[in-house]
Amino acid sequence: MIRLHGLLCQTNARQGVIEHFGVQDPALLACCTPAFYEVQSQLVRENAGAFHCQKPQPEAVWARSVFPVSRGWDYLSGHVDGGHRPFNVFPGSFRVSSLTYLDSGVAQGGGTAVWPGSHRKFSEMAVQDPDRFRMLSDFAKPQQRFGLGEPIELRPARGDVMFFHYLLVHCGSLNTSNKPRFALRWMCTCDACRIWEKHGKWNIWMP
Repeated sequence: MIRLHGLLCQTNARQGVIEHFGVQDPALLACCTPAFYEVQSQLVRENAGAFHCQKPQPEAVWARSVFPVSRGWDYLSGHVDGGHRPFNVFPGSFRVSSLTYLDSGVAQGGGTAVWPGSHRKFSEMAVQDPDRFRMLSDFAKPQQRFGLGEPIELRPARGDVMFFHYLLVHCGSLNTSNKPRFALRWMCTCDACRIWEKHGKWNIWMP
């Protein structure tokens, strides 16, 4: 972890990833458009009882950039967000979360990979066997344990937003294209959200 121009910065050279935490650039915060909030407000009703931040808007950005690497393409380890945090499967670790893409994706360009339907499968498993699947951590290492098969690599267009369920298995991937990939998530500093601490004073904002 280093500081670049006062910002928390983390790099993973092997994966080509550079992350900045707590970015408060107005141009990036403006990505939370009225249309963004409208869709988000509809989705949070689907799981209203889950954990969520009391602040109606994020305070900063978590910028995640994936640069090209000189190795074969692969996806990273699939996971559910919050799987290492003390959350029960029900009502859930958040109501909805999102990833905003600042450029258009290309094949094997460092995009998000998802396992479609994994959230439904895990929800059904937790209902059928609540003693075995009580905590989110009970779904650790989902690729190896639950026969999910291969993921789908998303190729969003610039400006697209991926809203996702708290039980959706997903991961990043390597970028073996000829262009970087830029995306962002949202952050806050409220005390209630310290359970979603990411780096320093910054937490992941879960609306």
